[in-house]
Amino acid sequence: MLVDVGLAFMIYPSFYALGPKAMAEPMGLDEEETREMEQDKRVNTVWEVTMIAYTGYFGLLLSSTYCCYYYPQCRPATGAAMLSLMFAKIIGLKKMKSGVNVNNENAKKQSQSKQNSLYFFYLPFYGGYCLLNLYQKLHN
Repeated sequence: MLVDVGLAFMIYPSFYALGPKAMAEPMGLDEEETREMEQDKRVNTVWEVTMIAYTGYFGLLLSSTYCCYYYPQCRPATGAAMLSLMFAKIIGLKKMKSGVNVNNENAKKQSQSKQNSLYFFYLPFYGGYCLLNLYQKLHN
């Protein structure tokens, strides 16, 4: 969870400061397209709604970390919630991957990188933690 908090402390402020421009590079937009995107009211509205959700996630992540530190009995439930979130991310990534422009190499690389981090880092750690807690609960 600390990795998620560290990432959130880096990503959230940069997204907040950059605004929709933060998505220009992953989308493969040039400077002109980026300027047009920044001025589009629809894009800004979607960005603001997205940032509301991300602000909530950031706050929830901080409060969960606090609770897990000071109240260890919260750790198994938080671990299960984070594992569920990772499964939701995998499902969302698969849906997004089916709609990605196959000609955009940057988007394909980024999608593959996200998939690798989910499968080879987050799932083993959160899944292992949840399995360990389940094992301990069953054998006590």
